[in-house]
Amino acid sequence: MKPGAPDFAGFQGPDLNQNVLNWSTVAWHNIHIVPVGKKELGDVVLANYTDRVTHAQVRFEILDSGRRALKSPAATLFIAPREGGIERIRKYQSRQPFLEDAGAEAFRVLDPGTGIPGVDLDPSEVLRLRLSCATRDEKASYAVRATQYSIEGARRKIVGGQTFVAGQVEGFTLPAKTRRRPIWPWHLPEPVPDTAVRCESNSSLTVLKFCSIRVTTDDRK
Repeated sequence: MKPGAPDFAGFQGPDLNQNVLNWSTVAWHNIHIVPVGKKELGDVVLANYTDRVTHAQVRFEILDSGRRALKSPAATLFIAPREGGIERIRKYQSRQPFLEDAGAEAFRVLDPGTGIPGVDLDPSEVLRLRLSCATRDEKASYAVRATQYSIEGARRKIVGGQTFVAGQVEGFTLPAKTRRRPIWPWHLPEPVPDTAVRCESNSSLTVLKFCSIRVTTDDRK
């Protein structure tokens, strides 16, 4: 936004979530950084800034220091609803179990990819969930991405997201590395016996008349 521009310049319509998502540098730079070994990461915020009831889902991704997926038992997520939200979580849990009671009003997330599959949010309602992560290697760096979706029938739309980073993680607290293309372990093509390549040149145009090759792969272990 340029200096001196009016508030919300460039925003269109009443849907604040969609306007923020259109400004990608705003929407996806919501990053929380904590030291390695700290299990409590911060609050996941489910919010409805519309004037109607919305059906929300939160899905999680756990990434290692190289932004590769981490799965149980390497990492386990826990949530704890704040401000009396535990009864609401228990209500949705009865429909489709997606959490396991871990005691002390905390729950283990059974499947991060499913996350919290369905929460009805009233207009202007905000629900906060304390998020923590237990890793098998307590000295390892990692990141957790939480993405909020709005669900309308079979349609799922991203409406927000947060990233929690513990330590040094590529692309967040470390520069992203350049990925090289893989070199395939294939043999070079071998000419098929008794065949040849014959070319005819006409001015600057060279025409390939016939070529036959055989490609082999090494199946040895």
